[in-house]
Amino acid sequence: MLANSIKLKIAPKRWIKKYFRSYLPEMAYFDLKDMRLFFSLRDVSGPSFDLSYGGESSFVNYEKIDKDLIEKYINDEDVFFDIGANIGHFSFYFKRKFKNLKCLLFEPHPVLSSCVRKTIKYSNLTDIDVHEVALSDKDSTLEFFEDTFNDGGHSLISDKISKRSQQGNSFKVVAVTMDEYVKDLGIRRIDFMKIDVQGAEFMLLDGAKSTIAKFSPKIFVELENAHVLKFWNKLEELTSKTFKVVSPHIKVEVSKDNITEFADKFVADGFVEHNWLFLPN
Repeated sequence: MLANSIKLKIAPKRWIKKYFRSYLPEMAYFDLKDMRLFFSLRDVSGPSFDLSYGGESSFVNYEKIDKDLIEKYINDEDVFFDIGANIGHFSFYFKRKFKNLKCLLFEPHPVLSSCVRKTIKYSNLTDIDVHEVALSDKDSTLEFFEDTFNDGGHSLISDKISKRSQQGNSFKVVAVTMDEYVKDLGIRRIDFMKIDVQGAEFMLLDGAKSTIAKFSPKIFVELENAHVLKFWNKLEELTSKTFKVVSPHIKVEVSKDNITEFADKFVADGFVEHNWLFLPN
């Protein structure tokens, strides 16, 4: 068995993973000041790879501009849904900030969800649970496509997989609608949703319309910029509610008249996807 200290030396080295990825252990961990964070050792370019560099510093600063925006809209004792949670970094970060935050993480990839469970266990965290399911538009078993280059790129949509990934890697996962799952769990409030589901956003919306209409959560979602106005319109159509949109990279008020212009500029600058915050009015 490879010692964790050796795993940490391997984690930031892409050339080793390029040739020996399938032979490496699935996970490793690093110790933060108040928790032990488990991550995917085989990740070549996703969250686990980026977080493996600097321990505490990487944990704090990774995607900091997005975390700073979200933090403005979270309160202690909120219920936080982390959908497409990966290794749970966002939830663990905000759990540190808000001790009474209740986090429900949804991650269908077995290695990543196992990382989350181990972090919870070895860090003695409470009011935080991970559910190894995909949230979709119906209760079923779906094909889940694995991105072997980027652990942040796994998707229910085959076209979303990186061209640098080994093609053809997929497996079956349990998919549920948020509406039914929330009902089964007896959830009585949801204050914030963070969504990163790699192209399956509209499938998720179709299965979550009653939940979103009932609880009016703030929604932070990664979207292809070409689809942001469509998502905004569909969100309002499904829930019969209105939302305003905020971006950490846009300093003026965003409207339906100008959002496509901003989205097109992001694409022109080389950013196919972008994070958007939808706030219920």
